[in-house]
Amino acid sequence: MPQMMPMFWLAMLLIMMIMMMLIMSVLYFIPFFSFNSKKIKFEVNNSLWMW
Repeated sequence: MPQMMPMFWLAMLLIMMIMMMLIMSVLYFIPFFSFNSKKIKFEVNNSLWMW
């Protein structure tokens, strides 16, 4: 049983990272869809290229 714990924490960390990335991408795309202005589009593209 103790051997399974590191794998469990690794999986939890991976899930948290994926959720964080999803939340970040949603936060990036909300202004892109709502305002649709050139400046925000440019910022969204820059932040996506940062990844």
